[in-house]
Amino acid sequence: MSFYDDDQIKSVKEQKETADRHKRRELNDIRKVLSIVEGRRFIWRILSMAGVFCASYVSKDSNHTAFNEGKRDIGIGLLQDLMEAKPEAYAQLQNEFISEAKSEKPKPEEETNE
Repeated sequence: MSFYDDDQIKSVKEQKETADRHKRRELNDIRKVLSIVEGRRFIWRILSMAGVFCASYVSKDSNHTAFNEGKRDIGIGLLQDLMEAKPEAYAQLQNEFISEAKSEKPKPEEETNE
């Protein structure tokens, strides 16, 4: 005699299949966003805004630290999905960000002899 009846087992199996289908769709969505430069810039901006690349601790303000940790948790979740969807994309995001940052740096002014 089973602790679970056949209907419960079937229901759990269907729920898992639905969750797996949703996860596959989400990962495909991320791959699609990562396939264009604008999508990659958007993902990088979200990761940066979430504070994934910095500490969340704020001295003497535990509420602010907790708030930052909440944002960071969202960003880390996105980063985990990104790594599952297309692991090589993270390096691409980094390289594109660095290239863009270098191209936007003000160039030193040329010396003038007056």
